Amino acid sequence: MNARTQPTPQRVLLLAAHPNDEVGIAATLGTHARKGDTIFAAWFARDDRPEVEAQRREEAVRVMKMIGAPPENLFFPPLVPLHLTAQLPELVAAVREVVEKVRPDVAYVPAFEGGHPDHDAMNFAAWEATLTTGIECREYPLYHGAKKKRPLLPRTPAFGQLLPAAGDPTVRQLDQRERRTKRIAVKLSRSQQPLFTWLLRLSGDEERFFSSEEIRPLPMRDYQRPPHERPLLYEQNPEYPLSFDEFASAVRRYYWTGGVGEDDAL
Repeated sequence: MNARTQPTPQRVLLLAAHPNDEVGIAATLGTHARKGDTIFAAWFARDDRPEVEAQRREEAVRVMKMIGAPPENLFFPPLVPLHLTAQLPELVAAVREVVEKVRPDVAYVPAFEGGHPDHDAMNFAAWEATLTTGIECREYPLYHGAKKKRPLLPRTPAFGQLLPAAGDPTVRQLDQRERRTKRIAVKLSRSQQPLFTWLLRLSGDEERFFSSEEIRPLPMRDYQRPPHERPLLYEQNPEYPLSFDEFASAVRRYYWTGGVGEDDAL
């Protein structure tokens, strides 16, 4: 391949809710970096425990450095430590600000899948912030509730699988180097080891999680409808005091106020 046919390096932006969400797309981001693309990342959810917030930020910076993104390309916008669903207008504005600063060619965001309300809010914000920009926005899975095996039992998690939606996903089969990148990313996220262990053990998806990554263009969808049959995984978790009805209500308020928040709309 001569200089005339070399692909133009791209600017690639990860839009994530939490430090550690990058693990789900770590291999793909590492491949972008090795191709000469410039990697950026931003995390928008804040933890109200300063020591936990500091540890998770440090871990994310280490993961991204391993992937190939320097610290100056990483952003932690100053949102308040609340569920992102409770601050959709502020979240969309913060995502737009990062997008305008980075001007990426490609963006990655966690999928809308009902695993964590912050992931779903992040997907919504990415859709709103990139809709008219021409940016190729892609979603990747983290976790969601699988189908119930028995009617009275709670849903078990599915890890690293996109739910059915418009457009079939691209399933990237990872080579040995990419698998190693992903395993290192998990090991560097020390504070989240219990979560990863729980997800991998209950889902039975460890082999697939470390051998492939699923990606698809962010599809048009109705964010006021649940991503799959309820209950969603986070609705079964007492640590998340939020139902999908509240998420859908937040989306309606966002549209009703024109995306500026109720106080500013009055």
